[in-house]
Amino acid sequence: MTSRAVAVARTPDGAPSADDFEVVELDLPAPSDGEVVVQVEALSLDPYLRSLLDVGHLGEPAVGIGQTLPGRGVGTVVESSSPAWRSARESSPTSGGASTSYSRRRRRSRSPCPRA
Repeated sequence: MTSRAVAVARTPDGAPSADDFEVVELDLPAPSDGEVVVQVEALSLDPYLRSLLDVGHLGEPAVGIGQTLPGRGVGTVVESSSPAWRSARESSPTSGGASTSYSRRRRRSRSPCPRA
């Protein structure tokens, strides 16, 4: 399984532009025990991300060249090795600026994901 993610191509000088980022392909292994694979449907792009591209934010280190952007979002579970989560038709909070991500979910915490 692969995922696409947004990575930093260079540190922005002033306002960020599309040239400061690149889309990269990531190889994803099968989920480990207790993990789920989440197809991301909506990401939150918060203003604090700008400070992460330069010096860091409130104790968080800066995102370096080649690293993927952090983020929070919701998506649909597409593969599960967790007894608390079935595949498909359920959404889960997730992190990372990627099209597909891993989450360790031991408890159920459904979040409705609006459909466009």
